Amino acid sequence: MGTINKNANMMLLFLIVLTVTFLVGATVFYQTNLASVNTQYNTKVAQLKDVERELNTKIRVLEQIREDLKLKTAREETFTEKYTEIRGEKQELQTEKTTLEQQKKTLEDQLDEAVDRRQEAENLRQLAESRANKFQIDYEDCADDLDTKRARLDDCEDQLAVCQAGP
Repeated sequence: MGTINKNANMMLLFLIVLTVTFLVGATVFYQTNLASVNTQYNTKVAQLKDVERELNTKIRVLEQIREDLKLKTAREETFTEKYTEIRGEKQELQTEKTTLEQQKKTLEDQLDEAVDRRQEAENLRQLAESRANKFQIDYEDCADDLDTKRARLDDCEDQLAVCQAGP
């Protein structure tokens, strides 16, 4: 019986040592794997933070670009409205200019006719001279008006050039 107890104790001791060795080995194995997994986790967290920072930067840049686009769109609409308005004024002024040039030519022709009649008829001289003076005053008014309209047209053309040049 003593030999069985001694063998049983040895067997028990062997099983305990084997179990302890297995537990120590398993602990070292899992600790190594856990350290590797923990390192990979920390690396991924750092990468995610970098990606998040980069994404936030890109979002800020995108928002700035959207704001710039809105501002440019608003400016373009404003310039388009001004351009359309100035183009309309220019067309009106060109029409007025043409009309005034025709009136000027007409008035000059009438003045020439009045001068010719003055030479032809001395008794109608006072009447023709009065009429010529009236035409001269009308001509000067029209010329002044034409000069004013030309200056206004030049101002509009300058404004149009500025609008077309853009910001």
